[in-house]
Amino acid sequence: EFCKVQIDNCNYNSCENGGTCVNYEDHFKCICPMGFEGERCELDIDVCLFHNLSCAPGAMCMNKSHGFNYTCLSPCIGNTEVCANGGSCIYDEDNKRSHCVCARGWTGQTCLENINDCEINQCQNGGTCEDEVNKYRY
Repeated sequence: EFCKVQIDNCNYNSCENGGTCVNYEDHFKCICPMGFEGERCELDIDVCLFHNLSCAPGAMCMNKSHGFNYTCLSPCIGNTEVCANGGSCIYDEDNKRSHCVCARGWTGQTCLENINDCEINQCQNGGTCEDEVNKYRY
């Protein structure tokens, strides 16, 4: 008689990324839109893990954030982009342009800029940081 008020579990447990909350007597469940999973639809599924994608042979799948989206990156044909320091030239089929995917420790349009690891790993107590390629030392 005293417990007739139904508690809406969805009021306290909202779903993310457009998920639909289904209220049950003692719990809730989120029905996630395509591309998301998790108790509250908080996890973006990496669609590149699926094997039935339509990227051309030799192309690399790149997951896009926010849902079931991806793009195919193909190796460059010819010398349309020269990538230095171990970088790879990739053709983005969605944007119809090539660009470099740089090796660790390098950045820039053609991978010529060494990433300054000292900016991220600052020394304390008056120490001096010396940047190297993809590493640093004190």
